[in-house]
Amino acid sequence: MDCWTSKNQLPFQGVIANWIDSNYDARSVVIDLSILQGSHTGKRLAESFIEVLDDFEITRKINAVTSDNAGNMDTFFKKLEDTLQSRVSYYNLAVS
Repeated sequence: MDCWTSKNQLPFQGVIANWIDSNYDARSVVIDLSILQGSHTGKRLAESFIEVLDDFEITRKINAVTSDNAGNMDTFFKKLEDTLQSRVSYYNLAVS
């Protein structure tokens, strides 16, 4: 996942899914590239990210999320953790 603001001040969100298919081949595909509604708060980014996961019905398949060290990522991971734990009992996210 990555978010950025374009030169014309449009906030974008991109989400890439990576997985190993049944033939053990590494796969990667862009599953979201959209204009982010609202500001880049950690809470809003988590809500938007979860919407993408829900759209593709992959919420239970998340193994890792890679992000930068932006200040809003602490809030993002807390909101993501709270949401996933409320839905799936075996999630125990380690944020470092």
